[in-house]
Amino acid sequence: MIAFLRQVPSPQRVLGLAGLLPFWLPILLAINTDIPVTSLLTAQKLYAAVILSFLGGVHWGMTVAGGRPSSWTRVGWSVTPPLIGWIGALLSGAQAITVLALGFALAAAVDLNVFYGQALWYRRLRMVLSAGAIGALLFSLVAMPL
Repeated sequence: MIAFLRQVPSPQRVLGLAGLLPFWLPILLAINTDIPVTSLLTAQKLYAAVILSFLGGVHWGMTVAGGRPSSWTRVGWSVTPPLIGWIGALLSGAQAITVLALGFALAAAVDLNVFYGQALWYRRLRMVLSAGAIGALLFSLVAMPL
């Protein structure tokens, strides 16, 4: 995986991969501590909602920076991941985790399409980070009592 991410600038690579810790830490803590699973899932769910907001912000930022033309479609999409995250945060248990995992899958699909043919390092990083986030959410869905 490291070779796959070699082209990613170091700050984005290190901080991006570190950003997966809050997705996986609740799973590890559920195995090794007496912290209630509901508290751990709430922490994971809220972090997922925050990161979905960040992913929407990338698109909003592109219109502000002038890198892409501002359009209803682009700006409309930029507010969609935060709304999915908000809905996921309002739900509980399996419903919340499912909505959030689907939100990450949709955001990844859009980003891989939007950034096709450019920003190869960003596309690679997004694939790895999306897989890590979705994997953690799905693991929680099947392995932790919801």
